[in-house]
Amino acid sequence: MFALLCSRNLVCGKVCLETPLDCISKFNKRNRVILGVRPEDIKVYLESKENAFLAQLVLVEKMDKYTILSLSWQGQNLKAIVERNFSIQPKRDSIWFHFDMDRVYLFDRNAQELLK
Repeated sequence: MFALLCSRNLVCGKVCLETPLDCISKFNKRNRVILGVRPEDIKVYLESKENAFLAQLVLVEKMDKYTILSLSWQGQNLKAIVERNFSIQPKRDSIWFHFDMDRVYLFDRNAQELLK
């Protein structure tokens, strides 16, 4: 997902995400970055939580040991992995989530080199 670095925040569409201080020095003057996050590092909630975002729930895939949730947020497709017994209603159309910002990856948008 594309993002802009503005001061100490990542701006993704209409949303600002606070960036850990330890990675700011690696950015120098690069302000266009790619935000990468693994599905297991997206935390999902059935109700609104502080710092959580509302996404459209597109698909629920029950696997043997876990469940994959396909989400649509700000025009981006995301996948989240939750426990197999995660209680979700079959007709639910939205869900809350947040990124574990200590576990995200930031890449230089042009060089595609890892910054954090």
